[in-house]
Amino acid sequence: MAFLDDGLVFKIVCAIGLFFVVQIAVFWSQIQNLDDKKLTLVAEIDTLMRKREVLKKSTWMLERDTYRMEEKLKRIDGLVRDRVPLAQVRENLSFIYFITPTYRRPTQKAELIRLAQTLTFVPNLHWIVVEDANSTSPFIASILKRYHIRFTHLHALTPPEKKPSEKDPNWKIARGVVQRNKALSWLRKNLGNARKGVVYFGDDDNTYDWRLFDEIRSVDRVGVWPVGLVGGLIVETAKISKDGTVSFNSLWKPKRSFPIDMAAFAVNLSLVLNTEACFTYNVRRGYQESHFLSALGLEVKDLEVKADGCTKVYVWHTRTERPKLLPPERSKFWHVTNLDCFFGDGGIDTYKLSQGPNIESRMGERKGQNFYYPPDFDYKKHKSLNSYHGTHALRERAAKIKEGILIIRFEMPFNIWCLGCNNHIGMGVRYNAEKKKIGMYYTTPLYEFRMRCHLCQNYFLIRTDPEHFDYELVEGCRRQEKRYDPSTIDQLGAVDRGFSRQLESDRMFQVEHVKEDKEKAESSADQIGKLEWIQERMRDDFAANQALRRMFRARGERGNSRIEKANDKNLLERMSLNIELLAENDEDRKLAAAVMKRKNMKFPEATEEKRNEILRKPIFSSSHPSPLANTATSKKLLSMNLLEKKYDVFSSAPTTWSRQEQNKAESLGIVIKKKKVETEDCIEADASKTLNPGEIKCDVPEVQCSEGMKSGSGEDNIYTSLSKSEEHNFDLKPVSLVADYGSDSSLEN
Repeated sequence: MAFLDDGLVFKIVCAIGLFFVVQIAVFWSQIQNLDDKKLTLVAEIDTLMRKREVLKKSTWMLERDTYRMEEKLKRIDGLVRDRVPLAQVRENLSFIYFITPTYRRPTQKAELIRLAQTLTFVPNLHWIVVEDANSTSPFIASILKRYHIRFTHLHALTPPEKKPSEKDPNWKIARGVVQRNKALSWLRKNLGNARKGVVYFGDDDNTYDWRLFDEIRSVDRVGVWPVGLVGGLIVETAKISKDGTVSFNSLWKPKRSFPIDMAAFAVNLSLVLNTEACFTYNVRRGYQESHFLSALGLEVKDLEVKADGCTKVYVWHTRTERPKLLPPERSKFWHVTNLDCFFGDGGIDTYKLSQGPNIESRMGERKGQNFYYPPDFDYKKHKSLNSYHGTHALRERAAKIKEGILIIRFEMPFNIWCLGCNNHIGMGVRYNAEKKKIGMYYTTPLYEFRMRCHLCQNYFLIRTDPEHFDYELVEGCRRQEKRYDPSTIDQLGAVDRGFSRQLESDRMFQVEHVKEDKEKAESSADQIGKLEWIQERMRDDFAANQALRRMFRARGERGNSRIEKANDKNLLERMSLNIELLAENDEDRKLAAAVMKRKNMKFPEATEEKRNEILRKPIFSSSHPSPLANTATSKKLLSMNLLEKKYDVFSSAPTTWSRQEQNKAESLGIVIKKKKVETEDCIEADASKTLNPGEIKCDVPEVQCSEGMKSGSGEDNIYTSLSKSEEHNFDLKPVSLVADYGSDSSLEN
């Protein structure tokens, strides 16, 4: 080492140092690249997270569509399963003739609709409905047509003495005897050649299982099956002993030949067509079924036990309870002439319309009846009218009040998704919800609302959340998420109280947010200035009101001028004029009113106006005008009087005038001119002619006069006319009369 040159050592040291510097530079560049890679990876992770959310949403949408398609396929499969085999075997099925007697009652329409909805799915069925009336009712025919059932609609009136009253029990007088006989006669008349079919007597107040009709079709002669809820028993049925004999468990008149109900048997069509069996009133009470089956020539041993050996019930006597109507409502039903008000498709709205304006008064009377205290009301015993009537003050809403549940109208506070049918339910949709108190949040009660979806059978369970001022979706639904940045729509976001407190207490935190505060102040400076300008503008409300009224007045004047210009332009276009219209003044309005008055006057009014003008004229006209009258006016009136004469003034006039006449004519400014006589032949020819007054043309300018002049009122009421003694006939040949309006002569001359 002692022999090493100092320069070599220096070079070695420089090389080593340069190596370390290069290593450090490489390491530093790698560190910077790692930071860039980190940022890139973070951005890629965010992108992947967003893509994952989008894929989740797309997956959920596809799952929802798949679920809906599966449900639709299930429904289609069910329809195909029900219809294809049914169409294949329908040709070989025997017809069921379902006979239903019906009579008028408040529940008739409801029970017929329920029965029609059952029979509409039964193939090869002919429904014979026989109505207890003088004629068929339109509403029953509409029900039969609406459900597309093969039917026959008949009517047969029960004798008045055989009709039970409303208070009579059902077993007192047999119903439907005449109606069933009417249906049997129709079968014998129209189906005489038929050999395949079964007849069944089904009342409209029973409930039927579809499996019953399969049992009916399997009947060879007569078949029987159990009937539920009849004769005081849960099930009235036939029994088969070990030796094969048939017995019955009926408790009501068990000694009958066939102690069974009308709905418990069906007979083959051939038995009905080949016999004259029918129902009659001439039997003891309850023996209608036994009499009919015996009339068919049947015995107990001929009965075919159906429904799996009478072990299954397919028909029930679910007779609707008689409605307890108030006397006024009952009288409305039984005395109304238009049954469509109750039974038609119009429903209660048609009923209200038919009642007219009295419906509101009846509602008012109903309010008064709610406060009526009957004579047997005892305050100590009943406490209130509600307890006396056995009802709650809230009526149907308090049906579950003992369980702490009250029925209310619940309005959906936001958009949700139903988890049962995956349908969207918008905010504001209302439901009848069960409201129940489940606890307390400090002093605020917690309520739970339970309601059923109107699109499916799923139930929603929603609770109040006073801690977060919100609702909690507990079961059956989920909230539709709609998240957004309030700043993007110029809205203020939620205020973070913790951030404000930390900003006030932590100095370092405050220094870190100085820059953000400045940027926020700069961005909101324009908004603050605008708000200050608005407040300053409205500070003086009197001046603001003045300016606003001034603006409205100017706008109204401009609007009126525009309307006037538009009207003038329209008038010029209609009249094809190219002139400038002046502004309208009072004189124009008066003249237009006078013209329109004459124009719009009808013939009787015009005749009356003329008659009044004649009556307003003076009876006697002065022979000499007043010296105070206007000379020009007198001349005009005289010329008008000459124009209005209806006789021929030139028929026989003398050739010369008297001195008195000449003076008077000169005083009035009338110039007398003599006409040159041509020849005697022409004169004689002219004299021999008879002239019409309408053909005479006088060279007198047209004179207009006002209404006042015509009516003869005021100073203008000066008519100058020639007296009877001064009237002369004038000849056409020698003279002509010309009114000289330019003369300065006066009446004094």
